[in-house]
Parts: sequence; structure tokens; C-alpha cells
Amino acid sequence: MYFAARREDRAPLDAYQLVDAQLCPARGKGVPTHWVPRSHRPRPTTLDGELAIGAAASILAEFGVAYAHEVDVNDAESAAIAADGMGYPAVLKGVVPGCLHKTDHGLVTLGLTDRSKVIACVGDMRLLTERPTAFAVQRQSSGLELIVGIVRDAAFGPGVLLAWGGIFAEAMNRRVLAAPPFDHTYARAMIAAIDPKGVLDGYRTGQTYAIEGLAQLLVNVGEMALACPWLDWLDLNPVIVNSAESVAVDQVMVISTP
Repeated sequence: MYFAARREDRAPLDAYQLVDAQLCPARGKGVPTHWVPRSHRPRPTTLDGELAIGAAASILAEFGVAYAHEVDVNDAESAAIAADGMGYPAVLKGVVPGCLHKTDHGLVTLGLTDRSKVIACVGDMRLLTERPTAFAVQRQSSGLELIVGIVRDAAFGPGVLLAWGGIFAEAMNRRVLAAPPFDHTYARAMIAAIDPKGVLDGYRTGQTYAIEGLAQLLVNVGEMALACPWLDWLDLNPVIVNSAESVAVDQVMVISTP
């Protein structure tokens, strides 16, 4: 059950604090002391409501939201050359205008270990019902999977979501939603709220994870939510967290109707 509390003292942003009251102990304490709002970013150009290939990644980069390097290609040979350059294992994604959930339509393939498999995978995707118009190639990242997103409510404004993804989604079943702007300390409290056992601190494994990078990603997504009022919904799923980095490897960005 999400809890909403009006924050009249939250100048300059008169907004709602949206959190799961059972999860976030630092509710209402995260406004940066010297926060200065960014100017609104102009609405991106779309064609029939769709962003151009690569445009979403460019917008994420503007706000410092870590996103895995991705090469956009049109054919099998170009995909293989891109994978050769980035290294293996590789990930191939099919780009289909209007298709928000690529995995559900067989448009994401992991674990491609050489160029012949990349070329074959392009051929297989071209036979799908949802036939790709282009492809994206990434080097495969490994680590724990989380979900970070932006949701927008007409009454409450934007909220930044943090939740477990992958195999932990049902096992942990914890998520938190907070209204930006918030600072790094508050972002760390959001992380602690979904991770009471300290998995990300190496509980029982000794494995360390890039928690500071994850906290900064959350802060940057919050800034993006405020500066892009035309952004109805952002889904960074998954965000891969390992010892070296916290980086989104796929995204869905929904733009409001003008």
C-alpha cells in the first residue's frame, strides 16, 4: 500500500512525497539542501509517436543515467562486426516500433558467444511475427538485477521507483517509490529499504556491489523526471549491479501526447 503525504515545505518543488510507508525509513528527509531545478528539456522529436533509434539512450546520457554501450545496426554482418568490437558474450535486441516489451516477443537474445551465433540470431529474429526494422547489440553484463523507473500521477506528480528484478523479484518482493528531488543519502535509504538483509552489502557472500553508483543513478533519474514533464513513463529493466558498476541495459521510454 503506497502512502502519500503532502510536503508544503518542500520548496521550490511543491509536490507529494510518494513512498511505501512500510519500506522507506527516511521519508521526507531527502530534499537536497541547495537543490536548483534544471530547466525543462524540450520534448524530443518523434515520428508517428516513436523516438528515433538511439534517441532514448542519448536522453539518458544527458542526465548521467548509466546505460550500457549499445550499437544500432540494420543487418547481420553489421551486428557481427559490432559484437566483435565489443566482445563476447553479446546481446542482440530486435527493434520493432511500438513494441514496448521486447522479451515477451522474442526480441532479446542473451549469451551469443561468437559472430556466427550473432548472424544466425539476426536471421531468426527476421522470421518473427514482430519483425524487427533494426537491431541493437550490447556486450552482456552480469550481476544482480534491479528495476528503476519513473511513473507520473496527475495528482502527485513524478515518482522514482526502485525494485528488485530477475530472480529476486518475487523472492524479495520489496519496492519503494519516492518523489524527486532527493539527494544521495536519501537514495541510499531507498536502497536499504528494498534490501533489509544486506544482499547488496555482501550478506553471506562477501561480494561487494556498486551501491554508490546505484544511488547516483537514482538521483539522476529523479532529476530527469523533473526536467522532462513530457516523459510519462520510464522503465530501466534491468539495471545490472555488480562490483564495478550499476548500469541499465534496457529501457522503455513512453512520451506523452502533445
